[in-house]
Amino acid sequence: MKAAPEFFWHEEVQRLAEKYRDKDSKGMKVRGAPDEDSFLTYNYYSDAPEKEDKDRAASAPDLSDFADALKTGRLKTADATAATEAHKNARAAIDAEKPLPGGEADSEFADYHAGAAAPDKPEAAAAWQKLLARPKEERHYRSVWAAFMLGKNALAAKQWAEASKYFQQCRALAREGFADSLALAADSYGWEGRAELMAEHYPQASRLYLTQLALGDSSAGVSLKRCIPGWMSPASGGLPGEEMVDSDQEKPVPPTPDEAKTTARWKDAAGDPALQELITAHILATDTAEYTEDFTRSTHWLDVLTKAGVEKVEDANRLAWLAYNAGDYKSARRWLAKADAKSPLARWLEAKFALRDGKLDAASLIMPEVAQGVPAGQNYAYIVTPHDRARGEAAALLYAKGQFAEAFAAFVEGNCEEDMKFMIESILTVDELIAAAAKIPAPKPPAKDAEGHEIPPLNLTSSNYSWRSSSTRSQIGRRLIREGKVKDGRPLLTEEERKLMEDYIAFAVKAEDKNVSATDRAKAWWDAADLMLDSGHEFRGTEADFHRPQNDSGDWTVREQRVAGTFNPEPYADPAEKKPVRKPVFIPATATEKKRLAATAKQHAKPMRTRMVAIGHLLKAAGLLPEGTEEKARALNTAGYWLQDIDNPAADQIFARISNAYAATPTGKAVVKKRWFTGYTNPWKADAPDDGVE
Repeated sequence: MKAAPEFFWHEEVQRLAEKYRDKDSKGMKVRGAPDEDSFLTYNYYSDAPEKEDKDRAASAPDLSDFADALKTGRLKTADATAATEAHKNARAAIDAEKPLPGGEADSEFADYHAGAAAPDKPEAAAAWQKLLARPKEERHYRSVWAAFMLGKNALAAKQWAEASKYFQQCRALAREGFADSLALAADSYGWEGRAELMAEHYPQASRLYLTQLALGDSSAGVSLKRCIPGWMSPASGGLPGEEMVDSDQEKPVPPTPDEAKTTARWKDAAGDPALQELITAHILATDTAEYTEDFTRSTHWLDVLTKAGVEKVEDANRLAWLAYNAGDYKSARRWLAKADAKSPLARWLEAKFALRDGKLDAASLIMPEVAQGVPAGQNYAYIVTPHDRARGEAAALLYAKGQFAEAFAAFVEGNCEEDMKFMIESILTVDELIAAAAKIPAPKPPAKDAEGHEIPPLNLTSSNYSWRSSSTRSQIGRRLIREGKVKDGRPLLTEEERKLMEDYIAFAVKAEDKNVSATDRAKAWWDAADLMLDSGHEFRGTEADFHRPQNDSGDWTVREQRVAGTFNPEPYADPAEKKPVRKPVFIPATATEKKRLAATAKQHAKPMRTRMVAIGHLLKAAGLLPEGTEEKARALNTAGYWLQDIDNPAADQIFARISNAYAATPTGKAVVKKRWFTGYTNPWKADAPDDGVE
């Protein structure tokens, strides 16, 4: 509750992309944009071969443009069929990286092909420049292409200014109405960004890359990082003009940056609005990431801005969050005073300070407004977005005030899974659960990919099948069933869970029927026990045990923390080395909450657990089998085997019973020889009991 939310680079730069994009780029869109993975600096987990980028291939548009030129009369030829064949042959030769076969008539298409067939050679630039020198009416289809390729040629020659000039010309020609069948005008922003980056013109490069991102090319997310002073990546290299030390192909060593140059870059960036916001966004995203403990970049950037005398900034609220996250609350309040006081982020930070001052009521008034104001953005599995975090904190404040039903609804809206689970298992009443379930829509049939695999959804608002919706409804159903509200709980289970429960009920009904033979009733109890142990958790089990401590954890349970009002922030600390320190929980439990926790504690007691229910069924089955028989010994042996880790004294009693009354049976002999239970033995199967001998 007191910590800063985690901010995300991809969300931040998408916001900046729309803000700083070139005004002339409106309406443009890149063709064949890279996959979303291109937002990563490097995909360490991808070992798949690169796929052919058909969307960006030139062959199809080249042939289509030529056909259109003939159709519209922009290209005049004595023999259209022969001209088309010559054009196709030229394109095929280029694709195969072979010399041009000749035969093309003089035209803009022939000029372009002459350059495309001689990449990285002076003849290429000469051919494209010849194309651009043609009269306007003779170069409708390839002017944009030629200017674009001249830009790439200049890039290869490290002529940064020349490259930028041609990329700008490419866009100007497209605006004039020249054909752009490959969407090269949109593509040129990223390439010009590279030229400006290599020329170390970072303000220009950042705006070009932001425009590239706004046009749908997510690979700009990586390029933008290179505009940030001091940023280096082992995968993407160092700063312009620097070479990596190739000591290890798997882990290339980035160069040591020039400190004087980097210092100057920080200072220059402080005076440019786009770079300023870009740097703030990157540091905010990295320094609010989980487990981050080093806030040097945050404090350094804030110091740079202060020394530069920056007073008015576009993102003062984010600078305030930087300072807050780094623990500099005085600086955070100073930047907050410069921010738009009505913005959701500013109001959220105001609520944080209210919480730090112990003013829960004031924070409670602010957070619902913040929850509605923070944009949803994109949802991801296992990642808490600022949108969800704001809703979770608003819900926690409702919880603190004892408004449990309202808090649960807010937790659902914020996709706060653990909080939802805890409230279902430990806090909400039966009536509240029934009312809550009615507001959670039943899941739609799962969306499937081309191979028939289910596409996993990410949130409750997903248009696809929502596993969170299904999971939450199912958990409520299981709690209701444990409470005896089978009629209310059964419809909330999934189809598979309902089928298991119906099979179990059928076994139990038969087992209780006095008109059925004792042997058949015993078999029914056995089948009910088997199903309960194997699958009972799917229709009556708990989602997570918030009441019983786990064997491998030194931490208190959630219930114990809430009741005691303290928790151990380092649950895995070795007591021999460091004594655990108990800290007070942020929101103390009220008397009402403690009462509810006590009421639900019995749901997690031994008799309510699926294994104990199954053991009870086994003992009923054993009770219906004839005394002194092998079948009864096998049933008792399995009951003791299932019980041994839960209630050892009770297991001892069963062991003693088998040893005394069933020692003559094969299973009894094995139990006596092993001096303990032999494992799972089915009375209706003739497998030999395990005597414990290897």
